[in-house]
Amino acid sequence: MPTALPLRPLLAVAVVLAIVSGMGRTAHAQANKDDLAATVAKLNKKALDEYDNLNFEEARKILKDALDFCKEAGLDQHPIAARTNLHLGVVLLTGFKQRDAAAKYFRKALEIQPDIKMTKSLANPEIQAAFDEVVASLGKGGGGGASTVVRSGTDSGISHEPVTRAALGQGIPINVTLDPALTADKVLLSFRAAGAADFATRDMREATPGNFTAEIPPTATGGNQVAYFIEAQKGGQPIATLGTKASPMVTSLIGAAPVAGTIQRPRETVPAKPPSSSDEEQSRFFLGLGIGSGVGWATGSGEISSTHVTSPAGLAVAQVVHLAPELGYFLSRDLLLSVQARIQFLSGLTSCAGCASPPSTAIAAFAKLTWLFGSDNLRPYVSASAGGGRIRHVADFSWIKQCGSSGMDGCVDSIPAGSVLLGPGAGIIYGVSSNFGLVAGVNTQFGFPDFTFNVDLNLGVAAQF
Repeated sequence: MPTALPLRPLLAVAVVLAIVSGMGRTAHAQANKDDLAATVAKLNKKALDEYDNLNFEEARKILKDALDFCKEAGLDQHPIAARTNLHLGVVLLTGFKQRDAAAKYFRKALEIQPDIKMTKSLANPEIQAAFDEVVASLGKGGGGGASTVVRSGTDSGISHEPVTRAALGQGIPINVTLDPALTADKVLLSFRAAGAADFATRDMREATPGNFTAEIPPTATGGNQVAYFIEAQKGGQPIATLGTKASPMVTSLIGAAPVAGTIQRPRETVPAKPPSSSDEEQSRFFLGLGIGSGVGWATGSGEISSTHVTSPAGLAVAQVVHLAPELGYFLSRDLLLSVQARIQFLSGLTSCAGCASPPSTAIAAFAKLTWLFGSDNLRPYVSASAGGGRIRHVADFSWIKQCGSSGMDGCVDSIPAGSVLLGPGAGIIYGVSSNFGLVAGVNTQFGFPDFTFNVDLNLGVAAQF
């Protein structure tokens, strides 16, 4: 009969084998997780390569795929997931100008890894400022521990219809409704008047359960706009915001100077971003100077000698050059009322014995109404003008040999038109800066009772102030 093995030694061996087996499985699981994290790191590197090459859409796609991979692999709380969220925020801010969306991913990164720092190679001033703002809102500083997460934007739990327009010099009522899940004990309204250095703050009053109200006072609405944001607090700490100091809601005040915009380059292209405080003062006056030349249909007799008669009527140049100074005032952003002169200088005319002296100039003045289109730095326009004065065309009467010092040269005479002049125009203004631009335009003039149809091509500069 076989001898039974002692029970206690058998148990000891089984325990040892189990421990060794468990350690092997743990080590294998850890190795497997490290391999998965390395795969996500490679995706991050590939995305940053696309980012450096300005392929922002491809970088965004790769990083979103990396986050999906983290979730499926159980790495959604792993430091590599935090870094991936951080990089996706950078791509959205730089490549797509989506500051709120970027802040959302920065916040996720900090929730996973509170001491995470911005990747040094990506930390330009704009990105670092946005990241630091999220760090401050979460109550994290220098790698400290996390405090209550501050909800913001559409996820804030603060319901409010932004006030985009209000009366100049009047109080602006602000009403909000809080999600009951917020459990806030205080709601604050912060506002900044045009030209003010910082925001003023006042408590909002709970008019009915969950509904809060306050007023931006008339003392803050004397400019052309006022900025504001709303913050819900609990225990003296922010728990939700709608708008921020860096990106507040903005109310335009009716009666303030509208944006002239004739030669203004486009502002930041971030969707729904309000104007910055640097845009608060807008220009209304327009000053332009053009130089050009023209050609027209000339009829009638010459001025130097009445024997010089155009027969038949035909095309003639309005040589050599003319200047077109213009001074105007913006009635609205897209409508300019101005006065414009046309100072023409003539050359090449010949004199003859017993004839009048050749004219050297022709002057006309117009009242002009200009309509501008678009809102970018390249703005087309059309215009209508009416005025009076003279336009002169130079006609060749070379078959008449009675001009010049010898009295035997061919004659070149001027044909006057006007004195009533009117016609349409069109052109383009290109904004080089917020107050300076380049202008290319075509002006036409119908003249009578001395008939002409003249076309001028002008190139010049313009400024608004």
